[in-house]
Amino acid sequence: MTDSKGKRILIADDDTTIRDMYRERILAAGFEVIEAADGEEAFDLARHKTPDLILLDIMMPKVNGLDTLAILKQSEETKKIPVIILTALTSEVEKVREISPDFVDYIVKADTTPGDVVDKINAQLGIIK
Repeated sequence: MTDSKGKRILIADDDTTIRDMYRERILAAGFEVIEAADGEEAFDLARHKTPDLILLDIMMPKVNGLDTLAILKQSEETKKIPVIILTALTSEVEKVREISPDFVDYIVKADTTPGDVVDKINAQLGIIK
């Protein structure tokens, strides 16, 4: 059985309200949290801080989430890190899946509570609560 202690989660979203809300709940669950406001920063942090899982927004400045996902999965340093896509619309998920099937799960922001986000993280990391 694995627990959240020492596990690092990267939240990549340009919306500070979303990052703040998820950060508080993820920290409360015992994880470390690192944050990025755009895709370029997300890739840089993923390479240098080696998160155990990435929450990746689709719509971000500089480098969008789809391009960031592609870069993450092409890099030897980051290709094995599980990625959960953050999206505003359910319809975006299928578009993303067609372009890049390299994510392990998705979260529709409007339909998901911070507690649900932690449940998805736990499920992907094999953490049983």
